[in-house]
Amino acid sequence: FRTITHTYDNACDAICNICFSTREVGDHVYDDICDGDCNECGFNRYDAFGVSGDCNWYVVNGVLTINGNGAMADYTKESGAPWGKDITEIIFVGDITEIGEYAFFECPLLENVIIPETVKSVEKRAFQSCEGLKTLIIGNFVKELGQGAFGGCEALTDVVIGDSLTVISES
Repeated sequence: FRTITHTYDNACDAICNICFSTREVGDHVYDDICDGDCNECGFNRYDAFGVSGDCNWYVVNGVLTINGNGAMADYTKESGAPWGKDITEIIFVGDITEIGEYAFFECPLLENVIIPETVKSVEKRAFQSCEGLKTLIIGNFVKELGQGAFGGCEALTDVVIGDSLTVISES
């Protein structure tokens, strides 16, 4: 019995280990938006993917990667973010400038969050009620935390705040 795994060498240049097709210059095995679908065998390397404001995102095994240049979209308590609440880790890539309202509201499996240097603001209730959140590192250029951005994160014990934080909105 042999276990077959799916590995890819990066987000857009990929080799599907199910059908061994590759996407190279001039080859269109994977479609142009890099959604992870192998056009040969149909395997999708992402559990979920989409767009959030000026950013793209995808989830693989509970790890959410957000990549973009600009602000993430805002969400509501009722609708929630499209990636769901079962994410275990967030990886920010690119020049993301704003983390949207309710983006990670009630994500109980998140334990550590590192907000990168490119982020200028974390909007209201972005991480509210992330009950498992223990460690938070806020990058040096974050200037503003919105209302209740980390409210209800009762397990939070290790916090590092960058030098530029000047506004913490009241809850």
